[in-house]
Formats: sequence, structure tokens, C-alpha cells
Amino acid sequence: MANSFNNPTQIFGEDVTEEKGENARLSAFVGAIAVGDLVKSTLGPKGMDKILQSASTGEIMVTNDGATILKAIALDNAAAKVLVNISKVQDDVVGDGTTSVTVLAAELLREAEKLVEKKIHPQVIIDGYRIASRAALEALEASAVDNSADPVAFRKDLHAIARTTLSSKVLSQDRDQFANLACDAVLRLKGSTDLSHIQIIKKAGGKLSDSYLDEGFILDKSIGVNQPKRLEKAKILVANTGMDTDKVKIFGARVKVDSTGKLADLEKAEKEKMRAKVERIKAHGINCFVNRQLIYNWPEQLFTDAGIVSIEHADFDGIERLALVTGGEIASTFDHPDQVKLGHCDLIEEVIIGEDTLIKFSGVAAGQACTIVLRGATGQLLDEADRSLHDALAVLSQTVKEPKVTLGGGCAEMVMAKAVEHAAQNTTGKKQLAVDAFAQALKQLPIILADNAGLDSSDLVTRLRQAINKGLTSSGLDLLTPGGGIANMRELGVVESYKLKHAVVSSASEAAEVREGPDSMSSSHCLASGIFKALSTDSRPWNLTRRLKSDNHRDMQGELKGTATFKPACNGRSGISNDLVYEEQGEMRDPSGRNSTGMKWSRRYMWRLSDSSLSVWFVKVNMESSKESAQDGQTEDLPDYIFHQLRFMDEDEGEKGDLEVTDLVPPATASDEGETAVLFARGSHLCIKDNYETTYAFRVSKGCFGCIHSWASSHVVEGPKKSQRIVNMYTRAP
Repeated sequence: MANSFNNPTQIFGEDVTEEKGENARLSAFVGAIAVGDLVKSTLGPKGMDKILQSASTGEIMVTNDGATILKAIALDNAAAKVLVNISKVQDDVVGDGTTSVTVLAAELLREAEKLVEKKIHPQVIIDGYRIASRAALEALEASAVDNSADPVAFRKDLHAIARTTLSSKVLSQDRDQFANLACDAVLRLKGSTDLSHIQIIKKAGGKLSDSYLDEGFILDKSIGVNQPKRLEKAKILVANTGMDTDKVKIFGARVKVDSTGKLADLEKAEKEKMRAKVERIKAHGINCFVNRQLIYNWPEQLFTDAGIVSIEHADFDGIERLALVTGGEIASTFDHPDQVKLGHCDLIEEVIIGEDTLIKFSGVAAGQACTIVLRGATGQLLDEADRSLHDALAVLSQTVKEPKVTLGGGCAEMVMAKAVEHAAQNTTGKKQLAVDAFAQALKQLPIILADNAGLDSSDLVTRLRQAINKGLTSSGLDLLTPGGGIANMRELGVVESYKLKHAVVSSASEAAEVREGPDSMSSSHCLASGIFKALSTDSRPWNLTRRLKSDNHRDMQGELKGTATFKPACNGRSGISNDLVYEEQGEMRDPSGRNSTGMKWSRRYMWRLSDSSLSVWFVKVNMESSKESAQDGQTEDLPDYIFHQLRFMDEDEGEKGDLEVTDLVPPATASDEGETAVLFARGSHLCIKDNYETTYAFRVSKGCFGCIHSWASSHVVEGPKKSQRIVNMYTRAP
């Protein structure tokens, strides 16, 4: 091991390219700035929409939501992916500000690029950005206002926040109406941020202004045939169960009978079985049954005769939400009625929305539950209205939890920029330039707002800066007045959530630091070259422990112990050094005890590196060796046919469960903890009728694949006569 560290291993193949220093940073800058430029035209109340078309399905989406746009496009740049991730986090945590955080992060990197060109070290820039970020957030908090103690003023703030959020959305023409809908819905939650109690139903037809808020829960289904369309004091059993036992019809099975009477007996038995199931459901004392699956004619008739309203084929999201708001649980078995939690509501009735019949549940157990019905001309319009309204609901729910508010229209950004410029004056050295660059990036947001509105941004932003410097800290850009201007944002009602602004600045700053730090980027296909090089340069043997498990008692089972080595192949390609011979040998204890020496075995494979891909081959067995090889005591190693090719997986892909590697974690020593990472690869092979699925796991030093601490492999064999699992663990001798 000491020799391995004293002589660093060259892990990259000849065709692997690596970007370092200026080139790596330039690649990061270009990718991030391109993403920022992509979405910045959608920022603000006058931002433009994007038309997105799926390459696979041709589906059209019209949106100006930053997170939606970035999630819909494929990116191959590391810095660009970082910006996509912060946009997604902003959307998940706050619900809005996705475009702002992306644009600000891109502008911070644009300013950082200028500093790098002036030979300022990236770490100095990062330190300066941290100073600036603290100053900006302190100024933002100082300018924030909390009106939660005054319900009337707080309701006014919420309404203003919703209007500001919707001003840049498709709902901008009716923002007052939808702001009221959003406020009413969120205030019903009484401080909760759980939006699952607020349902949004989209129904094509009519205008957006025809949308409305309705108390209770609306299910997009209809009540069964010949059943009452209105039910008071409902006791509801929500279930996910099959309501037809006629397996002959369902699965296309065939039954041979010698008379029609026996066929009638079969159908009668099926009906009696279903009758018994309905009786078990009736035993719960319910008058409404809602099922995730279909309810066929016979059980529906039984429910009708029993005076039970039955609702079938409800979508899973619908019955989950219904169970939540009615206080019930989803059941699938009915043998123990005392253990099933029923839902309750005051009234169930059919309602007509447009041309569709739906079911309304009023007076539900969760009194805060409500439904917003969206109307609109097209499906695309309704989808964008849904996204826009969800953003407003999310921001309002977070504001109820964190009631501080700040001003929009570029006001908050200019206030923060002023504070950062003041911090720059108190900073010495080159960090001062970085702090000032942060202020310049903040000023870009009001500039972009004005540009997107078609106004003279240089004039407006200059006037805004002068107003802020004079102490008019409520001043912002009035973009809705023809010609634009500077106005009091509080009087105009341009208010934004403090939590949203705080998240935008902090996330963008952190993203810029992440992308400014690295000075090296290399392609992922170097993994194969790195693993191959590490195996070929260290000739020490591996300790091998093999566990075999099979469903066939005739197959070898148990645990084997042995050793494994890698050595350069002895063949005509040996000069290229792209072939390694893997050789293992050992023995397995005889479980019968009759053979004290155990059962010995040996095996050989060839590992080959070509075009930066790593593959494993069976070795050809040569019965005769050349005279030269015989004299040297060597046998020529030739590949016979391929076993499998390794496909390396991304680290997060292994964690998501794509690979069944829960028991395939190479052991780590105490000194390895926190210093290593595990790389996964997989391959497959069809041998006659038996399929081999192979998984590899290599424990390597973090940031360097030149040292493999331990590794493991798993072979799952499935076939007509085989069902076997082989797990190998390779470790170094202590």
C-alpha cells in the first residue's frame, strides 16, 4: 500500500479529457449563464411565456414558470444542473421565486467570471460573496414587516403577495379574484402548510373568471345507477378492493362442464361469494362505499338494495385525499369492522360543473378542506393556471408560517445592494471587489424586470437607486403604468414574502460558491479506465469470500474461501496492456465431513479495457501451448467469448434502488470511514437459457480511483432449471 501512495497511479485512459483551472471554470460559467439567459425573459409581470414541446410525445406546454421550464429540458453541463437543482428546491420549499433564484445565481457567476479574468483567486471571490450575502440578508430582515398581530392588515398582506405572485402568471388579468381565492383557501388551513386539504379541479369550458372556491371535497366521479343522488349524515368506507370474483371472465380461463346446469352452479357460486363480501362490507354500518377499483353490476345492485351509495373507479389520489378530509382510512379487507376507520360528512350530492357530473362531499371532518374549480378554454391554459395558482397557495402557506413581508418591484434588491455596497467599503483587499460584484448582481434583477417590460432600464434603475439612497426605502419600479416610473411599492400593493426573498439570495449565493470552487472537471467515462488501472498496478492478492445460495438442492451451496489475483495477459496484445487475467482458487468445506481437505476449485476470466469500456471475458482453454510458452512455463491467454460489459452507474442512481445492492457493500476498515466512496457497475449475460445479472461495487478513495480498498460482485442466475445467487467479497490481507 505504501508503494501505491508513493507512486501515484495514472487513472485516466488515453482518450479521456480533463478540464482544469481556467477551462473548468469557463465551462461552469458558460453552462450556468446559458441557463440564466434561458429563463430571464420570463421574469416579472411583463415576462414572456415559453412554448415547450416534448420530443417523444409531441405534447405542448405553455409556461413561464422557471422550475417547470428547467425540468422539461435536458442538460449536460454540471453547472447548469446545479442551477436546475436550486430552482427545484426553491419550488419545493417556497413555491415561487424559481426564476429569480436561477437568474441571480447566473448573474453572480457572470460577475465572478469578470473577477477571475482579473486574476482574483476563486477562494477570495467566495469569501467576498459570503460577506456580501450576510450583509444582504441582514438588510432584507431589517426592511421586513410583520403584521401577523393585526388580522386585517395581515389579510391585506397575503392578498398583496398573491397578487404579486400572480402578476407574472397566466392569471394576471384576474389576479384580484384568484388572490382572494388563494387567501380564502390558505386561511382555512389555520396555519398549516399542508396543501393536500386544498383540491384543484380543472374543467374545460367557460372563462378563467368563472373559477370559484367551494367548501368541502369534490370527486370527479358519479353515483351508481338507481342510487340516491343526495345523502345526508354519510358514513363512508373508502376501499381499494376487487368487486368482481368472476375470474373466468377476467382472466380468460376455461372451464369444462358436461351440462349447462353445472355452468349455472358455477356462476351461482361466484355470485354467492360476492354476496358474502358485500355482507361483510355492510357490517361496517355504512351508507356510502367508495372504491378505487370497478364495482360490477351485481355488487352494485346489492349495494342499491341495501340502501348504500356506491362510487366506483375513483383515482388513487382522489380516494387518498377523500380519506384524509373525511377522517377515514383506505381499507382492503373487511373481516374486522371494529378496526376500520370510517369517514364522515354531513352531505353527499351530485353537482354539475359545465357538462360533467361530479360528487360533492360537504361538512367533512377536516373542516379546512376546500376545492378550487378552475374553468378555462383549453387544457394547456388550465394546466398553466393550475401551476400558477399552486405557486400562490404555496407562497401564502409559507407566509402564514413566517409572516414577515418585504416589498417587490426591485425595491428589496436595491435595498440589499445598497447594504452590500456599504459592506464593500468596510472590506479591505481584493475581497472588496467580490463584495461589490455581489451588489452588481443584485442590481441586475430590477434591470431585467424593466427590460422585460420594454422600458428604459438604465434610466429607471438609476432613478430607483437615487430614491433608495435618499431614504425612500419603499420605492420600486412601477411596470404596469404606461411608460413606467418609480412609485411607493407599499401603496401599490407590490408585496412579496420575506421567506421567498431570503431563500432566493441564500440559495443563489450558495450555488455560485459551489460552481466557483471546482478547478477540475473530467468525463464520467474515466471510471472504467480508473478501475482497470488500479487493478492492474497493484499485484497483491485479494482475499476472496464467496457465498452461494440456490433453490436447487443439487447445486453447490455454502461459503467458499480463497484468493484472487490480477496479472497482465500473456498474449499478442500484452504490449498494449489492455488485458488482465483474473485468476481465483480456493476450497469449500465438505458439508458431509467425509472429505477433510474440502472441495478445491480454480477459475480464470479476462478483464479487457477498450474504448474506455470495461468488459469481462471467458478465457479460451488451449490444450496445446507453443514451444516458447512451454519453455517459459507460460500458457497463452486468449479471450473466448464475452461474459458481460460493465456499465458504471451514477452514485445517486445506486442509492435510488436501481441496483439490488443492499448486501453488496464492500467492507470498509476503521481508517476508511468517511474517506471512501462506493462505485457501482452492472452487466448481464445469457448463457443458453440461463440469464446472468451481475453487479459490481468498488470501494475507492474519494476523488481518486487509483486505490481500490475492497470490492464485491453479485451474480444472479435465473433460468428454467437454475435460480442461484452468488456473492463475492474481496478484501486485502490486514
